[in-house]
Amino acid sequence: MARNGAGVTVRAVRRVRVLEARVQGRSLRAIAAELGCAPATAMRDLHHALAELARLEQARTAELVALELARLDHLLAALADKIDAGDVGAINVAVRICERRSRLLGLERPAGETVPDVSALLAALSISPRAPAEPYDA
Repeated sequence: MARNGAGVTVRAVRRVRVLEARVQGRSLRAIAAELGCAPATAMRDLHHALAELARLEQARTAELVALELARLDHLLAALADKIDAGDVGAINVAVRICERRSRLLGLERPAGETVPDVSALLAALSISPRAPAEPYDA
């Protein structure tokens, strides 16, 4: 089956209609009957529509993270002279900016969270760790 612009447009419109109907609480069978398609098609359209929304949300989140990082860079640059001069207040603010950056980038663990002991996890699952593989000699 050839893919053409009209087919893509029809699918895109149907996906929006499926998503809107599902948000309103209608069943996939009812949606499929209303749109004149198979329930499997309605399900596939719903999955595609939700995946697209997730992709858009990830892109939006990445943009917001980039904006926030730029703001933090600007704040840190504004403090540079005072930090270089040894101003303790500016240094404390810089540390807080760095902490905020680390949290934003997911580089810090929440307070009280510890790194799991892999050996204990493997033992609990009754899995013995494997010995490292021998290096391959060509």
